[in-house]
Amino acid sequence: MENSKRKTSQKGWKFNLLDVVIIILIIAFVGASVGLLIPRVTDFFGNGGNVTVVYTVVFSEVDEDLLEAGAGIYDAETAKDKSTGRVLGTVIGDALLDNCYEFVVKEGTENEDVPSLESVILEGKKSLTVTLTASATYKEGSGYEVNGQRIACNTELDIILPNFTGRGVCTVVTEDRG
Repeated sequence: MENSKRKTSQKGWKFNLLDVVIIILIIAFVGASVGLLIPRVTDFFGNGGNVTVVYTVVFSEVDEDLLEAGAGIYDAETAKDKSTGRVLGTVIGDALLDNCYEFVVKEGTENEDVPSLESVILEGKKSLTVTLTASATYKEGSGYEVNGQRIACNTELDIILPNFTGRGVCTVVTEDRG
């Protein structure tokens, strides 16, 4: 009787080196499969990597008198979103001023019946170009965001600076690779 009990208790499953190797292979296979299905785990959870972006905002038809009255934009000033007050970046370099143009249809002449476009300088108006840098989050499918504000070409931004407030259009966005 004692012998029969001893034999049944020894018939249990033994854990050996081959079992350890098989378990490690299964874990590696599952890990590789998940890695292939989810290319970037951070993007899957919506937490893209932080990058530094440099972007340009152009303000059209700014009153020249306003700019001459001391509404300068200077290097290292902080730009904020007008509606939320969130920081959108820091001015780098000096703001650039250029003439503002409008296009006027010019009637055809005796020799040409086809009307043409002519650019005319808008008197008293300037185009103001400001370059900003900021820490942004990149999200696959939606692009760059700075403090919840999407930064992309052709996006309108309402910006407040210490001596200037205006609505401009983002024209260039680049990632600063340091």
